[in-house]
Amino acid sequence: AVCVVWIVFMGHSTFMGGFQFKHDGLLFAPEVEKDPHFLEGHFYLGNHFFSQNQIKLADEAYAYSLHTSPTVIAYSERQSALYNRVLIATKAKDHKKVVTLVQGEEHASPQTLLLLANALHYLHKDEEALHVLEKAKPILQSEERKKAEMLIDLIKR
Repeated sequence: AVCVVWIVFMGHSTFMGGFQFKHDGLLFAPEVEKDPHFLEGHFYLGNHFFSQNQIKLADEAYAYSLHTSPTVIAYSERQSALYNRVLIATKAKDHKKVVTLVQGEEHASPQTLLLLANALHYLHKDEEALHVLEKAKPILQSEERKKAEMLIDLIKR
């Protein structure tokens, strides 16, 4: 009986507490102000700004979350932050920025590589786009693989 009461109480507390942290802006803004090396916090602030359609602030927060320092060990949502920045640039049709963001990035996600290939195609760099697509194709999910194959077919025409 004590266990059931405790579970009900904790469930209620968790449920009610969730509303307190509903807005990542309220939660993470003071934390990243206190600790600028809280890279994960910058990422979540980026998500908050993105959800509020504050795209410039979102991009800045994602960019900051990608910063690394040889003297600081900090967890970062690197692949997701890079993808989100690339997505923002893609939606803005800033294909050159997409290429710049992904250049030299060793661990770009398959979805990021697909957006990169698309940007390269728009910039008439089809050979580079094909190279990226061939690299990404084996690690893409089936729906994304179909998109990659469609883009490959479009480029080869």
